[in-house]
Amino acid sequence: MAVDTVPAYIDPVQVLADVLDTLRKQAGDPDADRIEELIPTAASLVDNYLDRAADPLPAAPPMHPLVSTAMTNLTIELYRRKDAPFGVLNSWSPDDVALRISSDPLRGVSQILLPLKQRFGVG
Repeated sequence: MAVDTVPAYIDPVQVLADVLDTLRKQAGDPDADRIEELIPTAASLVDNYLDRAADPLPAAPPMHPLVSTAMTNLTIELYRRKDAPFGVLNSWSPDDVALRISSDPLRGVSQILLPLKQRFGVG
């Protein structure tokens, strides 16, 4: 994993452990490598959303709890997108209704990260 592309306030090892634990997968699982490769992408999305100019989050572990939760949820969201070709989740439902996933991967975590956001722009 390209750890140098992950901001210092995000611990990729902790994120990987949390995601694998949530998905009930072992470290040797064939999908563990794919999940690990998604962490820098999730970290970049979180970092861009927070848009922090000053007062950076602590670089030393442990991660801020809101960042940890957001990183876990976002990495799982990115991982599960493979199951939704063309944005439609083909899963079983009692009414045989197709479920459409959001085109914005941050939609589910933006409210979690909002208290940490410093700059708000109008564009």
